[in-house]
Amino acid sequence: MAETPAAVPSVRPYFIPASVDYDALPEPVRQALVGVVGPAYQDLVERALTALERAAGVTLVFLLTMEVIEQFALARVTDFGAPPSADAARERDKLIEAHLRLVSAKQASARFALRLNLLRQARYDGPLRARPM
Repeated sequence: MAETPAAVPSVRPYFIPASVDYDALPEPVRQALVGVVGPAYQDLVERALTALERAAGVTLVFLLTMEVIEQFALARVTDFGAPPSADAARERDKLIEAHLRLVSAKQASARFALRLNLLRQARYDGPLRARPM
């Protein structure tokens, strides 16, 4: 039986260390990086029309990457089939609180990126040509 090739990211955000081997990652993590983080980086950073939009996009994609990583960490300590012990519940609650702070920061970053985009569109009355990075 032929082995299917691992998902190779078409884009690798610069903040993901070169030492991260996509082939060594668990399949769900690899899928999230390739299917969610990579396209977000392309849309919000590589296709951004201004330097400020790129900067906001990088922040947003970084927070998205951290959110994905935290989701997997949270899933590891969540047993949907049994009530958690007191220690496990405390650990899970800490992770949930941290995750919600991260999501809140990501949402604020997304609002800022959207406002930048709307202001640029209003100022120039239409889209500008994308500038190469």
